[in-house]
Amino acid sequence: MKHVKNFENKKVLVLGLARSGEAAARLLTKLGAIVTVNDGKPFDENPSAQALLEEGIKVICGSHPLELLDEAFAYMVKNPGIPYTNPMVVRALEKISQL
Repeated sequence: MKHVKNFENKKVLVLGLARSGEAAARLLTKLGAIVTVNDGKPFDENPSAQALLEEGIKVICGSHPLELLDEAFAYMVKNPGIPYTNPMVVRALEKISQL
């Protein structure tokens, strides 16, 4: 398999877990990204978040805090279940348009 280097040492926010977000977080970590996962479900009720934390991935659960976007993320991966009207997505798109 071709070694992808685009994500090495890049900060990536994975918004929403479910299966696709969990898989994206693991893949990005293997590709060398510095991954943060954010999910609205509380940590206590979120086995996916618990597993990712045990694997060394930064996890923020229970809400989607807009101030999280103040970190200098190079990329954001949006779970398909997260609507584009979600305040985190709206704010991320605003930040991109300001570049």
